[in-house]
Amino acid sequence: MNPRAMLGMICIGLAAVLSACTSSSGSVAAPAAEQGSRPDAVITVGSFDFPESILLAQIYGQALAAAGFPVRVLPDLGPRRRRNRRGRGR
Repeated sequence: MNPRAMLGMICIGLAAVLSACTSSSGSVAAPAAEQGSRPDAVITVGSFDFPESILLAQIYGQALAAAGFPVRVLPDLGPRRRRNRRGRGR
């Protein structure tokens, strides 16, 4: 498959995913705080101790906070280690 066709398929897939995030009226669903959920609930976003993970945690935390959700970001929770079948780290 050529790169141009692959890019087109990715764009179509992305559009389908993003359209599933809206309601039938075309607006984004209301934050949980407005839907009557637990008022004391806080979303915790954690990250491992490498720069990309920390950056993504900050991005997600800020996006959730901008949408009106109470958020706590916990960076540098520790290393991300691969585990073998017996559950021991490598």
